[in-house]
Amino acid sequence: MHERGMLEPAIKLARTGLDITEDLSSETRLLQADLWTTIGAAQVAGSLVEESYVSLERALNLRLSAVEAGLMDGTHPQIANSYMSLGTAAVGISGRVQDAIDLGEKSIQLRKGRIEEQIQMLALSHHNVALATLTCGQLEKADAFIDKSMEISAETCQSMTPEQKM
Repeated sequence: MHERGMLEPAIKLARTGLDITEDLSSETRLLQADLWTTIGAAQVAGSLVEESYVSLERALNLRLSAVEAGLMDGTHPQIANSYMSLGTAAVGISGRVQDAIDLGEKSIQLRKGRIEEQIQMLALSHHNVALATLTCGQLEKADAFIDKSMEISAETCQSMTPEQKM
């Protein structure tokens, strides 16, 4: 629903999913993190930036909690995605641009450890940090991040499909 632009129904359905997970006796942290990510992404798309930051922060904290509990690896791409998404929301909040840069840089560090499978998302993370630095007037830093994004985008990896390589 979110991907089709049906933001309100997507949020409502994800919140229903959260309500259901509260009544389950099994481990639901990762499912809850996915649901909060869906809510946060729909909120960003609907320009509810501050609300999205809270939702995406909950998703990140649930994933980090899952790492501490041994449910997932601390370098899992979803962790990097959480940092990147939260950084995207932070750009839109007055006074949080430096947080956006820090979160984006954390995403980059995590993705560097899994470059073969994360090369495209690594380029996107550099692009997002470039936008955040541009937002706060750090033009040289923005230029360096966008140059790195373009450099990475030109690379190919064995795991990429022919379409991705093009």
